[in-house]
Amino acid sequence: MPAPVITQAASILCPHAAPAMPMPAGGQVLISGQPAAVLSTPTTVAGCLFTLPGPVPSPCVTVTWITGATRVLAGGQPLLIMTATGIANSAAQAPQGPASIISAQMRVLAS
Repeated sequence: MPAPVITQAASILCPHAAPAMPMPAGGQVLISGQPAAVLSTPTTVAGCLFTLPGPVPSPCVTVTWITGATRVLAGGQPLLIMTATGIANSAAQAPQGPASIISAQMRVLAS
């Protein structure tokens, strides 16, 4: 089923409600002037305050994308779409939980 394509302007949150921003490299595809994100797009999390018991800081710092579009590619990589699956990771690459895509542009859909 088609879903909106994720761009740099999308609203994404880590499991602890800190904002995450995709940083598309190259900008091969633009949607409303914003670079479209692909599966390999580095996504950084800013301001996550998660701490393990102890208290040991373990904030989310990146999101690793696992699934994206199955039929539409940009630069040989699947586009990220609103239904994409991503896992937030700490600096030690410990999985912290799923990222949530809150909003995306609505002009271009992909599947």
